[in-house]
Order: sequence, then C-alpha cells, then structure tokens
Amino acid sequence: GTCIPSEQSTPTTSLFQLTDSHGDRASSRTSITSIEKAPSFASANQIIPPPHDLHGIPQEWRKPTCLKTRAEFITIAQQAIDFVENFEKSITVKKCHLRNFVSAIAIRDKLIDSRRYVNTKPLNESGTDAIYDDLMLTMSRVHRYYAYETSHFRSQPAKDWNDYVGSRDPIKNILKADKTVIRISSHDYHLHLSPSGAPSVVGGLFAPNAEKGEVLISSARTVMFMAISSYLGEFTGEKKYTDMAVLAASCIKMWMIDDTTNLIKDCLINAQTAQERSGSELSCHLTGIAIEGFVILAAVIQDDEWRNLAIKIATSAMLYDKWHSADGILTLLTDNAASEGTNDKTFKGLLNRGLMVAYERNKSNEAFCNMVRSYINVQFNALFELSRVRNAYGVDWRGPYAGPYAHAQIAAFDTLVAALCVNDV
Repeated sequence: GTCIPSEQSTPTTSLFQLTDSHGDRASSRTSITSIEKAPSFASANQIIPPPHDLHGIPQEWRKPTCLKTRAEFITIAQQAIDFVENFEKSITVKKCHLRNFVSAIAIRDKLIDSRRYVNTKPLNESGTDAIYDDLMLTMSRVHRYYAYETSHFRSQPAKDWNDYVGSRDPIKNILKADKTVIRISSHDYHLHLSPSGAPSVVGGLFAPNAEKGEVLISSARTVMFMAISSYLGEFTGEKKYTDMAVLAASCIKMWMIDDTTNLIKDCLINAQTAQERSGSELSCHLTGIAIEGFVILAAVIQDDEWRNLAIKIATSAMLYDKWHSADGILTLLTDNAASEGTNDKTFKGLLNRGLMVAYERNKSNEAFCNMVRSYINVQFNALFELSRVRNAYGVDWRGPYAGPYAHAQIAAFDTLVAALCVNDV
C-alpha cells in the first residue's frame, strides 16, 4: 500500500456535488486556538510500531493489534470512498446516512491534511428521518469546519444552532429552565416541574411533530445538540454555546443514561409527566455521539466530570456483551434483512468515531487509549479479513460478506478512519 498521489488534486465530484469555493488552505484558514492545537500527524510513510501492550485487554478479543502502515490505512479508506462513489449514482440513500458519511470523509481529510472533499455535498438523498435529518446536516457542517477551517462551514452550524434555541416554533427548541408551558397550535401543554420550579427534563430537545396531548423529549436530538454545541463552543470560545451544551449534557446524564449498563438510551420522555415512554432501547450510535460530545465539552470548559463520564461510557460500550460477539466484534444485528439500511446498521460505526475522539483527547490516559486502540483494531481486522470483497464491506463484520450495500459501506467507513487515527502512534 502506497499513499495515493492525487490527494492534492482537484476535489472530486462523482459522489458529491460541488457547492462552495473558498480557495486554498492558507487563504481560508481561520485563526481558532482550538483548531491550531489539533494533533499533528506524521508522514504517510511512517511505519506502525510493534504490537502495543495488551495488558488489561480481554483475552477473547480477536486480533487487537494491526501492523499496517499509515500509507496502507490511507489507501484503504480512499478505496472505500471510491467504491461508494462508483455505485452511488444508481441508488439513493437516506439523507441522514449520507450526511453522516460526509462527516466521516471530512474527519478522514483532517487526519491526512487533505482538502480533497472540501467543496462537496451528497447527491441522491432519498427518504426522510424527522429525528435525525436536520441535526445530522448540522453535525456534518461542524465536522467540515473542523476539517477544513473555512468560515462558511462555521457560519452554517451557528445559524442552525440558533434555530434550536430561539425558534418561533417552540417544539424545535431546547427546553430551558424558564419554560413551564409550551403552546402548540393554540393548545397549552403544562410541563412537569422539578422542586426548583424548572421543567424536570430541562435541557432536552423536543421530538418533532408533537402528538395530540403529548409533548416528547428526544434523547437522539438532545445528544446530537449537545455535541454540536460543544464543538461550536470550542470553535468560537462563546459561552452561549457551552452553556447550552452543559444544559443538554446534564439532561442526558439525568435521564438518558441507562443505570445498569452506563450506555445511552434511544428514548422519548414525556415532558408533561417526566415519564419515559415504553420501547426504549440502548443505542450504539447515540452512545458514540455522546462520548464525542462529552469529550469535546470537557476539553472546552476544562471539567473532568464530563471527561470521566465519557471514559466510563466508552469503556462500558467496548465491553457490553450484547453488542458484541464472543471475540469482541461489534455486531448489532437486527431481524431486518441485510439489504435494509436501518439507522442501527448504518450508524453503528459512530461508536468507533466517538472512541476515536476520546482517544485523541485523552492521550495522557495510556490504559484507556491502549484499550480503545485494541478495540478499534479488533473491528478493523474483522472488517478487512472477514467481511470484505475487494473494497466493499459487509453488514455483518464477522462475515461472511453480503452486499454491496451503501449502508454497510458507510458503517464500515468510520471504523477505517478510526483505525487510521489510533494506529498513528
């Protein structure tokens, strides 16, 4: 594997449509302290050192080391993108899934100091998801700003954020402490209040489309908003973002973390009764996004409460047996057919993205970083050796390969990027 020579060439357009043009990296760089402190990465020819210390790593885990070179990891990730570009023209993918893929590609560009995909947006989006579509778009803009440092990508998520804190439609807003009644379509919904007089589920984001007689708080939207607010706080240094991030983070900690497993629940909470709706499930992808958001928040406000919580959740996720095979491979299989691109299947790589961010922001915690590197290597090796045909990856990472499916490729890509990051030591 050698580094692809075209990394500095004109941005590609086959999967994505060109939308912006902001010049070269030097002219578009914004002086943001947090970004300037982002880790530097070694040259593409760096050789990965011998296997790291496996002390404390579960002995059952399959192949927790990986000896590929940085150049090989770069090539593998690029080939995965190329494969999606080639077959994407004839199919459609849900908006939120492609927007998540845009985030992953931007992060990959950041890791290798590339601008190949800076001026792009996905094509052939089809199918809506009221919970995820808008916030995944904002997340992709946040990640693109982090990767490319272009002012346009900073202004867009800031505008989006304003809609979540000051929209004329109250059901789109974060629930603030001064709200006791929500008026929707000329109907007043009286909220459940805590002893302090604030809403019990303060800091939560409402689920869209309030049902008759019921106003719900969405854990998915709250978790994504918390991560977005944390990044905006880091980019800008403005307290208004971190204040809202802390408010949402506190809501997540109080209502949306399962007490038994320490993992994030995909749940809806009735804001009028402060009761969780039946049907809640533990969510791998929301757990990953929460880890990412907590880690960024901790870095911005220098608060170990959120850093320790992120590490606790991350460690629990890596060891949660119901999400993994006996040898540590992330499964998350459902009863749906392999060809059905559900959120659980398509977003499951977000756990590895969250772990990657936690790894990058906690380098001094050697035991934790060693565990994350080992875990991500288990997933990468499974994908590459058990669930791959050339440059296409399957739905079940234990194999055998089934596909090609866009959702399988998108899920795998976050792991390919994470492996590139954690093995660059």
